[in-house]
Formats: sequence, structure tokens, C-alpha cells
Amino acid sequence: MQERRKGFRRGLDTNVVIWPIGNKSSGEIEIAIVDLSKTGVGFLCEASLEIGSVYEGDMRIWTQEVLHVFIQITRSGSTRDMNTDKEDGLFEYGAFFVGMPEQDSRRIEVYDTVTRTVDELE
Repeated sequence: MQERRKGFRRGLDTNVVIWPIGNKSSGEIEIAIVDLSKTGVGFLCEASLEIGSVYEGDMRIWTQEVLHVFIQITRSGSTRDMNTDKEDGLFEYGAFFVGMPEQDSRRIEVYDTVTRTVDELE
């Protein structure tokens, strides 16, 4: 399979609560982020989400900063159907950030650059 991601993905082990755009009262969904780049995020959750749907949430990144994000679901799959070591019964999703401010995107990119440089020096 050809890699289609635009940005390098770095692991991020955190849980985030998202909700349908503009309607937090209609139901919050907890997601477990597994990787993050300046353009998107990969995550696991128990809920079945529709491709193309948009959600918003508050995401804490490595620097402990909280970014208010909007994500649009671009791919999905069930971990039951994959040969992975992830927990059974979860759905795996990929999403890209919608309308992320350039400043927030740069925060992710700068942290990634610094981390990769430190890793290469070790």
C-alpha cells in the first residue's frame, strides 16, 4: 500500500473527548490517539463514526498545551479485521484537521523536528 500521508506521524498516547461539531450536548465520544502529525490524527474508539463526519474536541499535545481541534474522518476499520496487537472490538480511524490555525500546526511540526533531531543525536 502506498503511503498517502503528507506529514510524518509521531506517536501520542493520550485520550481525548470529541463531540459532533457545534453540539457537545448530543454526546461525547472518548478516543485514544495513537499518532499525530501537523495535518491529521490516527485514533481508536468504541463508537462507529461515519467517514466524512466532522467532530471537535480539546487535544493535549506533548508540551501539555491544549489545542481546540476540528477533525474530519477520512478512513475507518475495525481492529477485529486486522492483524494488530490493538484491543479487539475497537474501531480504528484516520482523520485530518479542518481549519487548524497555522500557529497550532507549527507547534506540532516544531516539536516533531526537535524530537527527531534529538533521536538522531542519541
